[in-house]
Amino acid sequence: MKIIEFIVILIAVSLSGSYGVKAPNEVNGRLGGSITINCQYNIARNRDSEKYWCKGRWRFSCTVLASTQRIQQERPSRLFIMDNQTSGVFSVTMQQLSLEDAGWYFCGIIKEGTDEMADVKLNILQAGLTGLRQVYGTLGDGVTVECQYQVPYYKTHGKYLCKGSERKSCIVIARTQKQNANSSGRISAVDNQNSGVFAVTITQLTMEDEGLYWCGITMFGYDRMDPLQLNIFEPLTTTALPDDSQIGMVFKNERRSFKNIP
Repeated sequence: MKIIEFIVILIAVSLSGSYGVKAPNEVNGRLGGSITINCQYNIARNRDSEKYWCKGRWRFSCTVLASTQRIQQERPSRLFIMDNQTSGVFSVTMQQLSLEDAGWYFCGIIKEGTDEMADVKLNILQAGLTGLRQVYGTLGDGVTVECQYQVPYYKTHGKYLCKGSERKSCIVIARTQKQNANSSGRISAVDNQNSGVFAVTITQLTMEDEGLYWCGITMFGYDRMDPLQLNIFEPLTTTALPDDSQIGMVFKNERRSFKNIP
C-alpha cells in the first residue's frame, strides 16, 4: 500500500511540473536560420524563479544549455534566453541552426522538489527539399497563403507575411494590425483566431510575386518566422485550328500538334 501511495504522489508531482510551464510540442527551424521558442509560466508562482533551456529526451538527464540566472561555460554564442516577467514568458532563441540542433529540448523552471518542465521537439528543415512548404498560383489569378499557428500561444499576437530571401531583410506585404501601403488593393489578410490560421490572399498574380515568403508572428525580442516558397505558373491555353484534322495546344510559349489517327 505504501508503494502505491508513493507512485500516486510521484505521478501527481510530475503532472504538476509538466503543466506549470507551457510550450509548443513541436517546432520547425530552417537550416542556417533562427528560431525562437516561447515558454509560458504562471507569473504569481514563478516570476522570480530560475528558468532554463536544456537538451535531451529525458527530463532528469537533459543538459542545460542556457539559464536566466546562471552562465553556462559551454553555452553556444548563438543561443539566447530572455525572461519577460511582465507577460510570463521566457524566450529561447537559437541562431545559425544546424542539423545537429534537431532533437528534444525542455523549457524548465527550477522548483523545490521537482522542476516544472515542458518538452519541445525541434525539427530542422532544409531549403529546397520537401521541408520547405510549396504554394502554387497561376499567372493572372489569385492565391491564398495560409499561415498556421497555435491558438493558445499566439492568438493575440500580431501576424504578417513578408517577402525576401532572408528573414531579417524581407519586406512586409500584409499584416493583421495595419494596412500595407504597397498592396495596391491586390493583397488582403484575415486572422481566424478560432482555427489559428492567418490567411493572406494575393490577386492578379505576376511573375514578380514568385519567391520566398515568411509567415511571421510578432514576438518580444525575436519574431517567429516560418518560410514558404510561392511558385507562379503560366496558364494552360488551348486554341482551335481551322483544319479539324489537327489539335493545337500552347503551354509556356511552346506549341505541339497532334494529328488525328483514323
